[in-house]
Amino acid sequence: MSVEIEWNGHYVYKKYTGNVTPQELKMKDAKILSDIRFASLAFIISDFLAVSDIDFSTDEIITHTKLHGIPSIYNPQLKVLLVADKASIRKKLVFYIENMQSTEWEIKLFKTMEEAYRFMQLK
Repeated sequence: MSVEIEWNGHYVYKKYTGNVTPQELKMKDAKILSDIRFASLAFIISDFLAVSDIDFSTDEIITHTKLHGIPSIYNPQLKVLLVADKASIRKKLVFYIENMQSTEWEIKLFKTMEEAYRFMQLK
């Protein structure tokens, strides 16, 4: 997996490529969640359009959602925008969203970057 992380004022853009594994995703998330700027972020955009697979079991997705529970307390107004067009990847992201419903984060799934950016402009 490769990931680009780009800070843009009130949002972070993450572009994933290749095969995403739980260990790599946790490592990249830690860079953002531990950054002092995290508390003032309005949006995180996670671009999965160039991902071939998300190599997570359902148990690993549940564990990942629990790890996001604590940061959601420090930045409850965060909006997480997930972008994916492959059905297999979208299915896993929907499962992630369903398991994040106990947080205040607003999490949306889009098929294109244009849809995600349009949503940002409306908020």
